[in-house]
Amino acid sequence: MRKITQLFMMCLAPVAFGQTNHQINAQAMSWSPNDITIDLGDSVTWVNNNNGTHNVNGTTATYPSNPESFSMLTSGSNWTFGKRFNVPGIYMYRCDVHSAMMTGKVTVIDPSLGLADNKVSGIVFGPNPADDLITIQANSTDFKVT
Repeated sequence: MRKITQLFMMCLAPVAFGQTNHQINAQAMSWSPNDITIDLGDSVTWVNNNNGTHNVNGTTATYPSNPESFSMLTSGSNWTFGKRFNVPGIYMYRCDVHSAMMTGKVTVIDPSLGLADNKVSGIVFGPNPADDLITIQANSTDFKVT
């Protein structure tokens, strides 16, 4: 009964708060999808219903550049694990049992910042969001970037 209540609450939360829940499935030795972009405040539910032994490891000990840790480190079959992402950034994760091939990425964006290149007073910059590099172009040679 406790598991049914938890599952019910996970399904109800996105409806109650207006966010979207995305699902990632364990399939043999891969995640489907293995690369997903979501909005800030959305949640992701990982599902392993293929009887394979998997876990979810997105800890900062494994991926130091993750904005915050998340994990379900107990390996097993037939489980569901959910995480709401409230910090924008790129989150890497893996199944420790199949770490060489079973990796994935969740990119969390703040929709108020936009995705496209932006133009502001003759200045063009992008991409937004950026991983490591932002390109800035201006019509004038007299400008300052801080």
